[in-house]
Amino acid sequence: MYTYETDHVINAPADVVWAVISDHALFGQVAPNLHQVVVLAGEGAGMQRRCIGKDGSEWGETCTLWQPGKVYAFEVVTSDKSYPFKKMTGTFTMDEIAAGIRVGMRFGYIPKFNPPLLGWLVNWLLARGAATMTQAIFDGWNAAIKERTTVNREVNAH
Repeated sequence: MYTYETDHVINAPADVVWAVISDHALFGQVAPNLHQVVVLAGEGAGMQRRCIGKDGSEWGETCTLWQPGKVYAFEVVTSDKSYPFKKMTGTFTMDEIAAGIRVGMRFGYIPKFNPPLLGWLVNWLLARGAATMTQAIFDGWNAAIKERTTVNREVNAH
């Protein structure tokens, strides 16, 4: 399985950071490849959600791990013939460090392509695009965190 990992340190209250990174509808707005994410059923582990890509493609995801304030993970339902992976997982983490809250993203995937060279090429291309995609997600999350933190300060000031 190939993996792509990245993290980002955010200086904000942990509860606000968790609320933002675990907001599925918001993820659908900030991920550049998505048009929408809709929770179909459940909460936490076992939750089912539907992702709709900007290109009109759709796929399902199942939450496989949910530890509030710490980590959640999903597995993509790859039975759709147009989905380019045999398997794909995503894990989102957060932990408090001296500099703030470290938020991590880890994606694991197996391309559908069998020849090793073709799989390696697909991985290389995906890794290049993943850096841009994850930076856009972090940028969107940072904007939402800033907005929610500002709103909380204004509410508490009154």
